[in-house]
This record gives sequence, structure tokens and C-alpha cells, in this order.
Amino acid sequence: MSVDDLTKERLPTPEALLTLGALVVRGLQEKGVITLFINLHDVVELCPPGEIEMDGLPENAAITALLEKGYTDKQLVGYLKGREAREARRG
Repeated sequence: MSVDDLTKERLPTPEALLTLGALVVRGLQEKGVITLFINLHDVVELCPPGEIEMDGLPENAAITALLEKGYTDKQLVGYLKGREAREARRG
């Protein structure tokens, strides 16, 4: 099972739990922190370190902060899609 197969629907399966566990362990070993969320397509997605904190800022301020960190256009688009999904899940 790959990360792309970690859907909300499949999360309770033994295979998904093993994959999720391995993903979390690897992230903790590499970065010391890991944040996961379910995107708008109901797929589990990694949130790069520091991005979740940007969600508390107004969108323009978050974009400015990420640009100052050297984010590319592709990374900004990824952040904005993730932000949208996290906001939608919070309701």
C-alpha cells in the first residue's frame, strides 16, 4: 500500500494502519515532528513542518511568510490546497 492509497475510507484497514504507522515513524525520525491531514479528495496527506502554523494567519500574510522562506509557486499552490482542505474539515 502506498501513501496515495491512504484514503479516509481505507484508514481502518490493517494495511492502511501499517502504512500510516510506517509513514509517521519515518517522519518522526527524519524531522522530529509530523502533521497529517485528509485533503479534499479524502486522501491522507503530509503537511510540511511549519505550514500548519501558517493556517492561523490571514492568507495573504501566510503567503508572504512562505515566500520569505523561499517557497516556489508549486509549493505555495500545495500549501493553499492543504489550507483549504484543513479549513473545510474544521467546518
